[in-house]
Amino acid sequence: GQWIPVLPVDLAIFGGWQRFEVGEYLEAETRSFGAVASAGLGPLTVFGTARRTSGKVTVTYAIEGEVPGQEVGETMSFDRSLKGSTPLGAGVSLGLLGLQVTGEYTFGDYPVATVQAGLSFR
Repeated sequence: GQWIPVLPVDLAIFGGWQRFEVGEYLEAETRSFGAVASAGLGPLTVFGTARRTSGKVTVTYAIEGEVPGQEVGETMSFDRSLKGSTPLGAGVSLGLLGLQVTGEYTFGDYPVATVQAGLSFR
């Protein structure tokens, strides 16, 4: 991501791509891009997120043994494109005495609430 310093809020844009393979049997890939906007006052920061994700999975296998309507050794393959989604999120972060506590809720096909805590050394 890259912070863009000329706006009244902090704004970062990001993008990513992942690819995963298991031999010749499984191949999966995802793409994600979005933005994070935040504003802070003292130790408190509020933020919002928006992102777009999509993916695809391919499974390939050879038939071993008797399967009605198929030949032994025949290779089967299928692809599945995963429905793209655009989840939106909002959260708050509080930093005091080196302790950072963040809570976020993401609205989308699969709503998610998260709470994180961490230590900061500067």
